[in-house]
Amino acid sequence: MDDFEVPEGVEDLVTGLAVVAAGTLVRAAMDKLFEHGAKRPPPRDPGEPGVSWREALAWASAVGVAVAVTRVITRRFMSRR
Repeated sequence: MDDFEVPEGVEDLVTGLAVVAAGTLVRAAMDKLFEHGAKRPPPRDPGEPGVSWREALAWASAVGVAVAVTRVITRRFMSRR
């Protein structure tokens, strides 16, 4: 059977879509974990009353690291053949 050639750019498009999907799922999971633990929604706007700098920075850092790690893992996985 002949090898199938993927058209140029399609692999990058699929990888990009997978990265976005994985990042979205991780963000949603982190939101649910926060809500479960804190019994309230995660801080969305650091300017909201009752949101401390510490909480806002901690949440932004945790989500940022989780999404960045997910992107790296997804790209590595998608680049394997």
